[in-house]
Amino acid sequence: MSELKDGSWLKFPNFNFDKQQKIFNAKVKALNGRGKLEIRQDNLSGKLLGLIEVSPTENHKKFTMVSGKLKKVDGKNDMFLKFIGTSES
Repeated sequence: MSELKDGSWLKFPNFNFDKQQKIFNAKVKALNGRGKLEIRQDNLSGKLLGLIEVSPTENHKKFTMVSGKLKKVDGKNDMFLKFIGTSES
């Protein structure tokens, strides 16, 4: 996904959450400012499962790995990743 703006999102239907999963990792490339990546259950305003801070990437050609804690969830649920920020990233 590219050219993310505040409110951009991705949906992963029927995501099989492993109750042992405690960390969420994502490869990102933020070009124009800071932002946050929310991990939400079932819908865009659903239970907040995790939050990852995204900082500008020094090398605009490379992705960087970011991580955040993930709250315990069992079974299959829709998972939403929602970008919160003020600039394109």
